[in-house]
Amino acid sequence: MHTVRFADAAHLPKTSDAGRLQPQRR
Repeated sequence: MHTVRFADAAHLPKTSDAGRLQPQRR
């Protein structure tokens, strides 16, 4: 779960935005 968030963050410029747009990105 956390690993996925980090991976997404790397692809996205802002982790905050990513979390807000896709809070449940499994």
